[in-house]
Amino acid sequence: MKAKAIVTADEVALSSSGFRTRIFLGDNESIDRSYFPTLGYGYRHLGKDHRGFIACGPQARILLHSGNQYEVSVESVDDFRSGVSAAKNGNTRR
Repeated sequence: MKAKAIVTADEVALSSSGFRTRIFLGDNESIDRSYFPTLGYGYRHLGKDHRGFIACGPQARILLHSGNQYEVSVESVDDFRSGVSAAKNGNTRR
């Protein structure tokens, strides 16, 4: 099972189990470490306006200005948060 979170200059693209979504960087309010019990791997419906793209490893919670939340498995929450911050500031790295 694989979950992907790809940061580009404009968005974060999430995918798992054939489900995909894009989060535009301007819509992102915060990114924090998450310990939310997702009860399995793959794309998960975790409640009203709350979705998960879960594999193994650390999880980040992406909170949007709209109140929607996404849980996503990443290699490092700190690196993911730094990558999103750099992209928002126009400092994308490859």
